[in-house]
Amino acid sequence: MKSMFGIDPVDGALYQAAHEFRDPVTGKRGVTALAKRLNVKEGTLQNKLNPTCNEHEVMLREFRNILLHTNDMQPLHALCAEFNHVAMLLVNSDDVSDVALLEHLAQIDIERGEFMQRLKQSLADGQVYQAEYDLLMKEGMDVIRAWLEALHRLEGMVVNRGRR
Repeated sequence: MKSMFGIDPVDGALYQAAHEFRDPVTGKRGVTALAKRLNVKEGTLQNKLNPTCNEHEVMLREFRNILLHTNDMQPLHALCAEFNHVAMLLVNSDDVSDVALLEHLAQIDIERGEFMQRLKQSLADGQVYQAEYDLLMKEGMDVIRAWLEALHRLEGMVVNRGRR
């Protein structure tokens, strides 16, 4: 899938992530710093990340390592979008007490209520404008994220994992 500029969105996102990378230890930036962090030759990485070069491609392990070292998830989001999927950050669920879980379940209804209020406002004139849709998308994703976080918290409470 190519963007309107003829560049694959995943390739473009990888290129941008690498060029914006800043090594937390040395403070050095860009592909040179990332290549050292990944323990690969700079020229090879440059070629693999060049969105207009078809002779070299980023392999899955390299893709994963770029995400891990740059902490830039835009390449992942671009890949997910290509397949009509989404990736979401889940919060750390170390606090899985009954009270914390109940508070989180209440938060889900708060998020859902905010979405429904926004939906009602958007439909008041019988049309949905782009700005309204953008806000609905944000509110809707907040609801989905809250449910995924609740499930993630529940997973932390499971005893005898893998047993039925």
